[in-house]
Amino acid sequence: LENGNLVSYQAYDMAFVEALKSLNMPDLPFIGLLSGPANLLRNLVTKDPGFMLANMVRDSMAAYVTSGVKMTPILDTFKNFGSALAGTSPEFQALLNAGILGGYEFSQNIEVSGRAFEAELRKKASGKSLLQRIANPRTAATSLWEALEKGTTASDAATRIEVYKRTLAETGNEAEALYRALEVMNFNRKGSSPVVRILTAAIPFLNARMQGLDVLYRASFGKLANKDAKAIQRAFFVRG
Repeated sequence: LENGNLVSYQAYDMAFVEALKSLNMPDLPFIGLLSGPANLLRNLVTKDPGFMLANMVRDSMAAYVTSGVKMTPILDTFKNFGSALAGTSPEFQALLNAGILGGYEFSQNIEVSGRAFEAELRKKASGKSLLQRIANPRTAATSLWEALEKGTTASDAATRIEVYKRTLAETGNEAEALYRALEVMNFNRKGSSPVVRILTAAIPFLNARMQGLDVLYRASFGKLANKDAKAIQRAFFVRG
C-alpha cells in the first residue's frame, strides 16, 4: 500500500518474494497444543548438564569439520564456556547483542514478554547475585532454573565464540564473523511449508537435526554462502 492505494510490482527475484511471503504466514490455531509437550521436553533436556557437555563436544567437532575455521576442537570450546559463564567474554556479549544467542525469552506475546521483562528488572534492582538468590529458600527453585538456563546459553555460545573470534581475527569483518558464528547451527532458519512447521513444532529437536544436516551438505558440496566455500570443502574432507 502506498498512500492507502494498492500498488503492484513485477519482481524477478522469486527467492526474495518467497522469503517475504513466509513472514506473513498465518498462525495455525492448534500449533500451541502440539508444541506445548515438545517445548516442555526441549526445556528439560537442554537444562541437563549432561546434555550441555555432550552438546559442546558435538558442536565443537562439527564446527571444526564444517566451518573451515582454524581452531582446536573441544579445548577451545570448553575455555569459551568458562569465560561465558564467568561473564568475562566480550565475544559472548557481542553474540548476545547481535541476537545470535537466546531468542526464546521474548518470543511469545506482548503480555508474557512484559511479565518476563518485569521479572528481569526486579532481579537487577534487588542487587543480589545469582548465588545469593539460590541460597534464599524463597527464590532457590527459580534461581536454580535460571542458573541452568545460563549454562545452556553458555554451552550454545562456546563454539560460536571461537568461530567468531577466529573469523574476526582473520578477516577483520565483524558482519562475516557474526554470520559464521550464527551458521554453526542456525536454529532460526525456517522454510515456508506449513507441514514442516507443524512437524518441527511437534517433534523436539527435529529442526536442529534438519539444520545440522543442511550445514553438513553445504560444507561438503562447497555451497556455503561465503567466498571461501571451496577451501572449506577441502578442509571438510581432510578434517572429516
